[in-house]
Parts: sequence; C-alpha cells; structure tokens
Amino acid sequence: MNNRSMTNSNFTNRYILQVSALLMLSFVLFACGTVPVPGLAEYPVTKDTDVASNSGQDSSEQVTINQQRKPRKLFNTARGYWLQAVRDLQVGEVEEARLSLMEALTLDPDSNTARKLLSQLDADPVVELGNQNFPHKVGSGESLSVLAKNFLNDPLKFHILARYNNIDNPSKVRAGQTILIPGAKKQELANEKKASELEIAVKKANVEFKKKRYSKVIAQLEGVMDQMTDEEPATGKANELLASSYLFTAEALIQEEKFDDARVLVEKAEDLQADNPKVAGIRQKLADSSKSDAQFEEGMLALNKGDKVSAYEKFDAVLKVKPNHRQAARQASLVRAEVGEIYYREALKLQRKQKLKEAIVLWDKVLAIDPENKNAGAYRAKAEDLDKKLEQFAGDAAP
Repeated sequence: MNNRSMTNSNFTNRYILQVSALLMLSFVLFACGTVPVPGLAEYPVTKDTDVASNSGQDSSEQVTINQQRKPRKLFNTARGYWLQAVRDLQVGEVEEARLSLMEALTLDPDSNTARKLLSQLDADPVVELGNQNFPHKVGSGESLSVLAKNFLNDPLKFHILARYNNIDNPSKVRAGQTILIPGAKKQELANEKKASELEIAVKKANVEFKKKRYSKVIAQLEGVMDQMTDEEPATGKANELLASSYLFTAEALIQEEKFDDARVLVEKAEDLQADNPKVAGIRQKLADSSKSDAQFEEGMLALNKGDKVSAYEKFDAVLKVKPNHRQAARQASLVRAEVGEIYYREALKLQRKQKLKEAIVLWDKVLAIDPENKNAGAYRAKAEDLDKKLEQFAGDAAP
C-alpha cells in the first residue's frame, strides 16, 4: 500500500470515530432531557379522582384523561412517562402507552408502576383475574379506574379490567352499562348483610318508639345508620324514627333547661329530615328559652323599681316557657296576691266606665291568679253579658 492510500484510510477512520462520538453524545443529552425538541410542547398533568392515590404505586398524583391525540412528549423522569401511559390507556391507545412505558423503564428499570402497567398489555385477563365474576351495573360517577380500585384494590388495573370485558376505550364506559367484575361478590354480600342488620334494627327501634323509649331508639339506630347509605330501602324509616326520637328527647331536655343538649339533637334531626315540621316548633321553643332569660332580668329590674305588675308579667312569661324556672316561680309567688288585687281594682274602674272589653281582659288575669275569686267571676260574667247587649243594640240601631 502506498502513502496516499494509507493517508485516506486514516482519515476515513478518524471521520467515522468522530461521527460515532457525536451520535453517542446526542443520545445521552437527549435521554437526560437537556436537548429541546422543537414542536413537542408540554401539556399539564392534572389531578383527578379517577386514579387513586392509595394504590401502592410510585406516586399519589392522579391523572386526567385527555382523549385528544397529541404529539409524543419527552419527559425527564420515568414517572412522567408512566403517567402519559395511563392517559393513553384510558383512551385505548395501547401502543402509544407501550412506548411510554418502555421509555420509563429505560430511565428507571426499577419502576414498579411501569412494570405493572406494561404487564397488563399482554397478559391474559382471565388468567390474571380468574374465571369467577359477577355483573355490576356502572353507577353515576363510576369509571373503570374507580371500579378497579373498589373491587381489585388497585385503580391502575383499569386496563386489564377493560380487556377482561373486551372494552377498547375505558373512557367511554357510561353509567347504566353492565360489566363483569372478577372474583366473588364480596361487596354486594357485605352490603346485603348491612341492609339486613338495618332492617332488624328498625323493627326493634319501632317497638321501642311506640313505648316512647326514645333513648333506646337512638342507641339502636345510630351505630347502624353510620354504616348505611341513603340508597338502602330501610334507611327512610330509620331516618324517620331517629329524627323523631331526637326531637322528642330535645323537648324533654328543654323542660329540664338543658338547652345546649337540646340544640345538638335538633340539629341532628334536621340533618336527617330537614322538612320535619316539628323541627321549626322546637327551634322556636329554644329561641323563646333564650328570650325568657332576658325577660327574667327585666322582671327583676321592674321589681327593683317598684313596678310589681310589670315584674309579675315578666316572671309569668318566663314560666310559660320554662315551668321549672325556680327563681321566676319564687319571685312571681311573692307578688302574685298583690298584683291580683291591682288587676281587680283596675278591672272595676274599667267596667264602671263601660270599657267592657278591657275590663274582661283584666278579670281574666284576676281569675288566672285566683280561680276561686267568685266576685271576679261574677263581674266578668256581667261585663261579658252587657258587652253583648251593647253590640246587639248597636247592630239594631244601624240604618
């Protein structure tokens, strides 16, 4: 070989080595995400309840389905690629997902999530999930990810669940559609057991309710009701019994002047039956009880000023709301007889002035204080009789 040939050969070898080195460097920079690729704009990964965070996967982030095909995106982490794979699988883009999962494993060979997702692409669904299954009618808000979480304990198994049901596009599953759930009907059996327990509890509570043992009704139903949904047939009757028991107990507590405890029970009843007409009545009693505290203070102020009539009327108003108010009862008893005499004298004055209707009101107050007062009873009867005659005379005299 001459010198010219050797020179050309050496040049060629050096050129090949340089090109190879450049290609290797480009590949490394590209894999590390440091080389931007024009035209591949990033789009966000957002949270969604469709992929559960407690699945034991690499991340608690959840994925929103994006059904519009977009250019393949480059990520710096394995997680970015398997999140993209989830999006692709949700809309039935299996091969796109496969590419993303391969990229994820290239960046992180130990990514359990990527491996689990990749294994679903080719595994036999029946072998993986079993022959035993039961039909399930998809409810409102349920997706294959939700069902995979509820029945397979892993929301990311939505893809193999879709293949189990020959569903190409998981995002197109709709409420009312019936799909097969692998395994025994554990959840349904559990719900049926709970429903049966509620029915038994309702029957027992109904017996106690008729006997007015409201505390027993509350004890029997509260624990069971916490585990039930509004869809259970017996829930309506249970709500009615429990709400009514709360309200009857609240009324008893008001009589004992345990107003805070009563308010708690009224709120519980209102949560169960907002349209229960008894709720408004008891709330009014609670409001009156608060008002009566102020009335008692006003009565004491009037008494200190020597206005015994006003004081007595305030104490009497308190006792109508709180019959067991000891202080109001005591103060009223101290001035009752004297106030009765004042009413008596005022009623006589009004009757002599022919102000009969006003006199009758005062005679009623006298008799409320002293029902055995015969004179007050007689004067009242005369006032009422004379008032009727005057009204009849006025009617006959009218043109």
